Formats: sequence, structure tokens, C-alpha cells
Amino acid sequence: MLTRNMLLFASVLIFLTVAVPVIALPRTPGINTLVYTTLDYDRRHEESKTGSPILDAALANDLNMISTLLRSGWDPNDMVEGDGTALIIAARSGHKRMAMMLLEYGADPNLGVSGDGSPLIVAARSGNARMVNFLLAAKADVNMSVAGDGNPLIAAAFGNHVEIAKILLEAGAAIDAMVPSDESALINAAQTGHLEMVKFLVEEGADVSLGMMANAAFKPQWRSPLSEAIRMGHDEVADYLRSQGAAIGGPA
Repeated sequence: MLTRNMLLFASVLIFLTVAVPVIALPRTPGINTLVYTTLDYDRRHEESKTGSPILDAALANDLNMISTLLRSGWDPNDMVEGDGTALIIAARSGHKRMAMMLLEYGADPNLGVSGDGSPLIVAARSGNARMVNFLLAAKADVNMSVAGDGNPLIAAAFGNHVEIAKILLEAGAAIDAMVPSDESALINAAQTGHLEMVKFLVEEGADVSLGMMANAAFKPQWRSPLSEAIRMGHDEVADYLRSQGAAIGGPA
């Protein structure tokens, strides 16, 4: 005969089986992943800032959660548009221990996301020399470009981070590399009025008259270091560029 406790236990099992099915979160095929109940997953999803547990953990600098997710098989290259990857977040925030952990589990140092950059681009943009050197040692591509985010040298020039620009050039960055819609490092430095960066790039051999057509598909506009300095009203930068023989140039 079934006792009252046995009937209660059976009722709980039925509820858990029918009302709270188990959901397996996204995972890399062939490896284990974390499993949550529907109720727990719904709660986590509602609280999520990115929709990805590993990106949420990166934003919170939660090393314990990152470790748990990675050891459980979560993809370190999980990507969310608008947030990037966990490694991009770690690089942008300067969290070296987190970056090391992600790389150890297979995070790609050259995985870029349009609008979010790449790990090296965001580290250069933030002016974090320690992180830039760390990523270069981890084989990050010094000349990798991402649409809408330029390349590492452009990011450093835009932020007027001369020390970072020196590191990148020593690592093999192409000083006159052009990226559609992001132009070159010197154009960005001139556009933002960073005279110190402009002088540094020119002294390092940047072409003072190199330009390109921007926004070709919408409203074509010729951009060169001098044209951008003039357009943005940076008279001191424009005068310096003229003294170095810069011309506005333009398509033939």
C-alpha cells in the first residue's frame, strides 16, 4: 500500500518530468555542456545582458563562472552582435587573467565582429599597452581589420595613444594601411586633431597625402589627412601637414 509520503514523492516526480523539462543550452557539437531546468534557464535568460552566459560572465569579470562554463564545454568563441566575444570584452576591459583563461580554452585572438572590433583593436583603442603586448604574444594579427572598426593602428591613432602606436609599428603594423570607411591611421589622427599622433606617424614615414574615397555607395567623399584636418577645423594640424608637403589630393 502506498503511504502518504510515497504518493507525495510520486507527484513531485511527475511535476518535474512534465512541467519542468530539462533544456540543454547551446554547445559545441561533441562535447558536454551545462544543463539547466526550464525555470532556472528562464530566470537566467531574463537577467542576461547579452543572451550568452559566457559573455555575461565576461562583462561581470566573473572568473569563476567563466571557468565553470569553459570546463563544461561552452564555446569560448560564442559571439553576440553588439557585444562581440568574451575575449573582446576581456581585452576592452583589460582583464588579463580572463583573457588568458579564454585563450587557454581555444578563444580565437583574431575573431572580429563588425561594430565590436577584435581583441587587439579594442585593446589598442583603450590604450592598454599591457593587454596589447599580451595579445601580440598570443599571435593576434597586428594588421587585421574589421569593417567599421579599422585596424589596431587606426584605433590607436583615433585615441591618440602614441605608446600603443609605437608598439604596433614595432610588431609590424603597416603604417599606411587603408580600410574602407575607416581610412588610415594618419587620416584618423588628423580628423580628430591629435597633433602629437600626426607628428609621430609622419616622422615614422606615413604618406602625408595618401587618401581614399569614403562612403562610395552613399555619399562619396574624398578623405586625406589634410582634407580632414581642414574639414574638422584643426588648423594647427593642417598647418603642420602643409609644412610636410601634404596635398588634399583627390581622384584623378
